[in-house]
Amino acid sequence: MVINIQNITIGINNEALIAKVAAAKADAFVIYPNPASAIAYIRANAIQIGKTATIYNTNGQSVLEIKLDGQTRINTGAAKGIYMMRMAHEPRKLMIR
Repeated sequence: MVINIQNITIGINNEALIAKVAAAKADAFVIYPNPASAIAYIRANAIQIGKTATIYNTNGQSVLEIKLDGQTRINTGAAKGIYMMRMAHEPRKLMIR
């Protein structure tokens, strides 16, 4: 695909872009529902199974550590608020309402 905007030409390699998006999705883990109430789930890919995820409160204190399987159920039991979940170098935000 080539886009011409006011005499500026940009070439886009669709196949390379699609491959990068697919790789990013394969590496991602998902927290749902978000915001959550009492229970949330973490969907992890095959690379992440067996790794540990840590949930932190807004003060940076670890409130929960979880070993991931394909779909991990979390009984939050936490106060309402915003929490950060980190697995390796992939942070995610989790809101408890």
